[in-house]
Order: sequence, then C-alpha cells, then structure tokens
Amino acid sequence: MAGKLMARFCRSLRLGNASGTDDASSTDGTIMTLVDRRLSGKTLVDCIIPYPEAFPRPPTREWLPANVPVDFKGPIRTLCAPHDSPAQIHRLPSAVLTRVFTAGIFREWREIQSLTHVCRRWRKLVRATPQLWAEAVVSLVQSGNETSCARYLQDFLSRTSEAHPIKRIRALLSMQSAIWNSVVPHLSKVSSLSLVASTAEEAMSMLRTIRLAHVRSLASLELVTYDRLQASSFDKLFPWREQEFPCLRKLKISSVFFCHANSVASLRSVDLVAWSATDYDYKYLDGLARCAGTLESLSLQAWYKPLETTSRRTHPDPLPLPKVRRLSITGDAGMVEEAFVSLILTPIVHVSITLWKKSSVPYTVLNILPPYLAGFHGPPFIDTLRIRFDHSRHVTVRCSARNEERLTVNKCVGSLTACRRFTQAFLLPSVTELAINVTSSCEFFTSPAADCAFSPRDHLNLRRFELLGSNRRNLKFRVLDSVLRHQVEYDGLTTERLTLAWAIHLEHGVVAAVDELEKLIEVLTARIASDGTQLARLEICVTTAMDLDRYRAYYAIRDLCPDRVWSRRVARRFLPKLELLAEDVVILGDWEEYAEDIDEEDEAYCGGGVWREAAVKDASWDWGGGDVVATRYTPDSHLCRDCDCQRFGVRDVDLESESESDTD
Repeated sequence: MAGKLMARFCRSLRLGNASGTDDASSTDGTIMTLVDRRLSGKTLVDCIIPYPEAFPRPPTREWLPANVPVDFKGPIRTLCAPHDSPAQIHRLPSAVLTRVFTAGIFREWREIQSLTHVCRRWRKLVRATPQLWAEAVVSLVQSGNETSCARYLQDFLSRTSEAHPIKRIRALLSMQSAIWNSVVPHLSKVSSLSLVASTAEEAMSMLRTIRLAHVRSLASLELVTYDRLQASSFDKLFPWREQEFPCLRKLKISSVFFCHANSVASLRSVDLVAWSATDYDYKYLDGLARCAGTLESLSLQAWYKPLETTSRRTHPDPLPLPKVRRLSITGDAGMVEEAFVSLILTPIVHVSITLWKKSSVPYTVLNILPPYLAGFHGPPFIDTLRIRFDHSRHVTVRCSARNEERLTVNKCVGSLTACRRFTQAFLLPSVTELAINVTSSCEFFTSPAADCAFSPRDHLNLRRFELLGSNRRNLKFRVLDSVLRHQVEYDGLTTERLTLAWAIHLEHGVVAAVDELEKLIEVLTARIASDGTQLARLEICVTTAMDLDRYRAYYAIRDLCPDRVWSRRVARRFLPKLELLAEDVVILGDWEEYAEDIDEEDEAYCGGGVWREAAVKDASWDWGGGDVVATRYTPDSHLCRDCDCQRFGVRDVDLESESESDTD
C-alpha cells in the first residue's frame, strides 16, 4: 500500500508540473518550482525513492513489531520506518500537499486512510481536506462491507463539509439501516442520494427525514420500492417547499407516491418507476404540473403486473410540457397511447418507446404517435433510419431528421413475419439513408428461408446504405442483392447515385474477413457487368470493435472505430480492385499517415520465426502482421503462428503472380 501511495503521489506532482496552471500558493511558480525552491537543490525523484536511499534508518528510534516472526520483522521495519523518520518528503510545502490531496487522485477509502499514517503533519492536512473524505464515504458505502461501515463511516462523515458535498450514497433500508442512520445527521452534505424502501412506512419516514434535513445541496434523489405500495398513506405528506430543495434537478421516484406534495419547480428530469396511466386519479400529473415550466426530461417506466381496478375520475385535461426535449415510455401500446393523451409535448421532442413482448401493438407503430410530432406527420420529415437486430429477437429502430434523433422504438417481435411488418412501417418515402446491423446473437436469420426480412420494397429515394454486423448465412449479401436489384427495377433509379458503406468485423476472424471482402468484390463486379454502372461511393470500415449488447451497441458506420493497421493491410491488398467498383472509394481511418510505419512493421514480422519459414515456402504473407495470414478464398490455405502451418497445409502459391495473371 505504501509503495502504491508514493507512486501515485509522485505522479500527481508530475501532472501538476505538466499542466502549469493554478499556482500552488500565493507566490509565483508551479508546484515543481515550490518543491525545488524548498528542498535545497534536491530533486523530487530523490525524495520519492524507497528506503534506505531516501529514508535512512532513524538514529534514535527503533520500531519493533509485536507478535511477528523474526524472518518478517526486517521487511516490516523497512516499510514502516519512513513514517517516523525525518525524510525530506515530510517537508514538502503545505500548499503542495493540499494541491495533491484535492486533485481527485485518491478515491479509495483505504488509500485515503493510509495518508493519515505517514506523519503527524500529513495527518493534520488530510483531516483538513473535506474532498478526500467525501470520496472516502462514497467508496466505503459502495464496498458494501458492513463491518467497515460501522467502524469508519461515522468518522469519515464528520470530516466532510457542505462546501464539498458527497457525490453519491446508496442504501437499502431493510438491510442497511446502520448506513442510513449514520448518514441522516449529515444529509445536508450529500448531493446525490439513492434509497430503496420495502414498505410504505419506510418510504414515508424517508420522505419526512429528507424534508426536515434541509438538504440544500441535494441535486439528485432516487427513491424506489420493490413493489407497488398503497398511496393512501402518502396523502398526509407535508408539501415540499421550493426553498428547501433549491438545487434538486433529478428525481427518480415510484409513481404511487409522486404527487404535488413531493415535487419542486427546480426539477429538470423526472423518472417515474412502476408507473400506471391511471395512478390514483392521475395524481402524478399534479406533481408534473408543479415542475412543468422547467422539466426537460421525462421517463415513464410502467408496472409490469396487472393492476386492480380502482374508481377514478374522468380523464383530466392534457398537461402541457413546453420544455421537455426527451420522453421515454416503457409499456404496452395502450399505456403509450394513454401517455400521449395525457401530455402535450413540443413537436421536436425525442420519443423513446420500449414495447413489451406480449403487447398487442399494431404493425404500424406510427399510429400511436400524436399528430403534432415532427418527422412523421410534419416537417422536417425523417430522412435517416437505423435498424439493429439485437440479442434474441429484439429489434431497435432509430429515426432521425436532419441529424437529430426523433424516435427510438425497441420491441421484441415473435416471428419473422412480425419483424418484417414492424420494420417496413418505418420505411417512409422521405428516408434517404438506411443502416442495418445484424448482431451475431440475433435468432431471426439462422435459416436460409429468412430472406430479406427488411428489404426496402417501396424505398424509392435511397441514397446511402450501410451494412454492419455478422454475415451469418450470407445475410449481408442477400440484403445487398435485394437493395441493388430494387434500385434498377424502376426507370431512372440506378446504382449511380447510391453510396454503399460496408463494415468488416475482425472479431469473426481474419479469414472470414478476407472471404467477405472477396465476396463483396465479386457481387459488385457482377452488378457492373449486368447493368454497366458503378456505385457513386464505396466506404469500407475495418474494425476490431465488438458489438456487445450490454456494453456498447453500434447503429451506424460512424459509431465504429476503424483499425489503423488492418485498414492499411486491406488497402494494400484490395484497393486496386475496389477502385473499379465505384467512382469514389474510401477506406476509413487515418492509415495513410502511418502507412510506411505499418509496412515496416509487417516486414519485420515477416522476417523472423514462422514468417521466415513462410517466406522460404513461398507462401503468401501479403496480408502481414496479424494472427492469421490468408492467401485466397478457402480457409484451409492460411498460415497461423500458433499451429506453425502444420494443420492447415499452406499452398505454395504466390499471391502477387496470381493477381497479375488474373489481371492479364
């Protein structure tokens, strides 16, 4: 721990010297200037090196650990001796130490606690730095160690201040009541609070405590429950006053106890959990009305269980939300339609809809949208469409107009026919750009019968077409063939004005990438031979990024990060052939700037080990430098570093001579 602590401390001082901003004291000069000035010519490296060079043995004090074997006393004494020795690092200026402690480098509560054991002067400065203890509180609560929380949390909280609020505290009241009881006296120092209640009494108690704690620094509050609670108890809540929550901007709360009493005008984002469109006489609308003038984001997460029928009043007048720019709704088609009936939104709002699996939603999802929304019922109309087939049978559609996203729909469809009808509803005549991503975990297109479930049959104005994802069962080429064939079926609509963007994912293997590129060249060459026209533009993106649903999802070529090295290798081998297929060919990435360096690296790889043996056998290593070196179409003719060419039988074929013979 001590070694890591010194290393991070040294790195923080170097960062302060590199930035050259914000002087460490009132005197002129940076941190390093202060250090050099006060250490009598000693450099910083001489002060941060291990014992015994920088930390000589104390001449008068001997530290002996108790109950430790003799073999381990030496290392332990060496580690702990600097804490009590007059080393020069202890004479660093107070301004330097304070600057380092407030730089945000130390965030783990054990590291912060270790800083207090260096010497008395460090202990005094660390205890007087509330930013450190705010980070220590967050780290300690997130660790979930009840023993450590009971031992240290109260002391850590006592060293914080309202000037530097605690960023986030999360507590489960039914199981972590000790944490909540320790935090209650210091709620005025918390800026983000996340609580989970299991009963209505707990939720009532929390709301009363938060109101009486004068949490003026609270900016985010999350209060959710495991189950829907009865709202009769929450009618007796004392209303929140605006001056009690001046900084509250984000509120995530269960819909059953969100009403006019626990809403303030300063809210910018409201997330209602376990929401129902008819929640207790539409009391959630009363809460939204209090912050309607400032609300910018609204999320409605519907309750998944059937609700009991309750007596309610007639449908109220719709509530106008003039500043809301983002609306997210989760539920079935009826709940989505009820939300649009209850609210009046601006035409440029971005709507995100997540439809349940068993919802009886019509195939044309656009029918449940209000008529005043721009993009579908009024200008500017949707011109960009991105479709992603996620894991299992989930389909996500993103609609944009003039580079601004207007609608996102996520639905789990049950059959291939339903998938076709669901996606075809978004192919409007105004759409000119279409991007399709089929992930490798998609279950729709595992059989050859699944042919072009999203082929644009009525797509007359397509100008740009992007294909991403896996090429399972030649799905990408089946879709491409459908689009190209559809483009030439109408008079005046040819491939001359079409831009094709193609993504090559190396996560499926280098051999598969080579075969995919060869097949793409073959398909486009056949189209040129049939109608005699070229593409207007061809874009190739070679990437190693993995499309993982839980971490990162890709919807367009611009979301991918091209690999510089592999882009250069593709250009070196395939660019002359690709230039014959389109008027403008672009291989994405900044590979041209580093082309010479990449070529030199590939030559170095080819000069040793297995690569030297491949050169002796006249095998092709033109692909160069990767895990696999492919020669031609078949996957059994490649060279692998691991297997040393014993399992695959590399052919004695020279790729350069073969390509020259094909050209002749």
